[in-house]
Amino acid sequence: GLPTGGHDTRTVRFGPDGMMYLAVGSSCNICEEGDPIRATVSRLTPQGGNPEIIATGLRNPVDLDWQPESDQLWATVNERDNQGNEIPPDLVTIVQEGANYGWPSCQPPDATPQEAGADCSDITPPTVGIQPHSAPLGMTFVDGDGVLGDLSGDLIVAKHVSWNRHPPAAPKLLRIDFEDGHP
Repeated sequence: GLPTGGHDTRTVRFGPDGMMYLAVGSSCNICEEGDPIRATVSRLTPQGGNPEIIATGLRNPVDLDWQPESDQLWATVNERDNQGNEIPPDLVTIVQEGANYGWPSCQPPDATPQEAGADCSDITPPTVGIQPHSAPLGMTFVDGDGVLGDLSGDLIVAKHVSWNRHPPAAPKLLRIDFEDGHP
């Protein structure tokens, strides 16, 4: 029953609370969606029942993971294209329950209106903005036995270049260093 087409990543992860979390991307670059599950992160029972949208305005949330010490849910998000090489940043962000991250009306990181008249007053800013059009995909918090002490608790994000950045950025791993639980 999930929508097809558009950004076709459908990420499913099970959280520390035992619930299933689902990330669904938008059907377009910048548009008003007809399907409310698009550009959101939702929470469902482990069997897939009782879906509840917990955050909106995430153009293309690709991966989800929980910070080990806090159990905060994080997402990588591919932001809108065709705005120029240096805007808007792609996102690595905490997914807050009830938050709206602005897509399609407001551009991160500071909720700049996409069009005149857009109300961007209640937009949740991203936790970390990264290089625009670098397409953050997978991510994982580094934790557990065998992890070097200075890496423990940090977040590793795999990026590949977007089709609309010139010159293209090289694919790479990005380390987000955490100090006292904060990036």
